[in-house]
Amino acid sequence: MVAMQRKGGATPNEVADAAPVVAAGQEMRCRRFTPRKAARGRVLVLHGVTPRGVDDPRMGLLADSLAAAGFEVIAPEFPNLRRADLSPATVGTIREVLDGLGPDVRVLAPSFAAGLCLRAVAEGAQVRSVCAIGGYGDVRQSLGRLLSRDVDAYARIAVVLNMGRLNERECDVLRTWLYDDSVRPVERRYPAVRATLDDAEGQRVDGVVDGSWHELDTWFDQIPDLVDAIDVNSVAAHIRVPVVLIHGASDRVIPPVESVRLAERLPRAHLCVTPLLTHGDTKSPAEQPGAVLGLARAFATFLG
Repeated sequence: MVAMQRKGGATPNEVADAAPVVAAGQEMRCRRFTPRKAARGRVLVLHGVTPRGVDDPRMGLLADSLAAAGFEVIAPEFPNLRRADLSPATVGTIREVLDGLGPDVRVLAPSFAAGLCLRAVAEGAQVRSVCAIGGYGDVRQSLGRLLSRDVDAYARIAVVLNMGRLNERECDVLRTWLYDDSVRPVERRYPAVRATLDDAEGQRVDGVVDGSWHELDTWFDQIPDLVDAIDVNSVAAHIRVPVVLIHGASDRVIPPVESVRLAERLPRAHLCVTPLLTHGDTKSPAEQPGAVLGLARAFATFLG
């Protein structure tokens, strides 16, 4: 579970960088984690919406843990997800990668990447099972909620980058903020990049970061129609493979009700709402043995 932490943690010992995965006409960097004994199967791990991609230590630790459990783990780096691109194009790239791996692969994905992955499966990608951690079902409601001041700035910025309301300089600065959120203070570049903006640009960027920009309230009703093409609830009935939905009970980015309602629509769902997770972070399991058992059962269902 330490693999879910956003910050900190040691770099896992992966066997090697694998040959690049080709999708959407581009080569994608890929890491491969190989078990010491004969593999029990393959798991594709999608990293979340983060500029660090496969270098995100949470993804690496999780992949390393799956390899220790006997699974070969494939972890491509999706440029779309690094840019916080929540669009049908990203769904198409995920589907192309899945199609290339064959129908016996299991897929694990967090947060918005989980929803995009489920959409790819609904559109025909063949997989053995899916584990979605902290994902969404109703994308319009989820994106609209994240434009408010009451949620994590990281999530709000990821949504705003898909709104088409800021110029490219402003978007680049916000992507730098996302990168800085997951690195050591000595590696942070945001203050220097923020200083390159003019006054008007700087005010908009600051307002997005702290949630004070006055136009954010109006954007809720103006979310582009294209987001309907990445909704999951509306196509859940087409997802025929087993789907394990794991959600933090205190997730303030995407609330657990999203997984609860999605589970009601999926033909083969296993739901685990756990106090051991927030959104991408973990809590101490020391005094919650029942919750540990429930989470272990969920992963066992996914890997079985």
